[in-house]
Amino acid sequence: MNVRHPAVSVRNPPAELAAEVEARVRRQLGGRVSDLRVVVRGGGLALQGRARTQHTRQLAQHAAMEATALPIVANEIRV
Repeated sequence: MNVRHPAVSVRNPPAELAAEVEARVRRQLGGRVSDLRVVVRGGGLALQGRARTQHTRQLAQHAAMEATALPIVANEIRV
């Protein structure tokens, strides 16, 4: 399986990358993270939002990690 790992570039600016990763996390988790927001920060991604369980918080991080080659610099999803 060929997994696509977008990164920030002239063709893929930070806002576009964040929106792409955010959409993928939303699709994979089916809305289990409310107020989800992905921001490009410090050479990586920061996840923000609210989840009912720690497991869901971790699933969101893994979905984001699969969506891009950039590191997750902060998982600020509150449980």
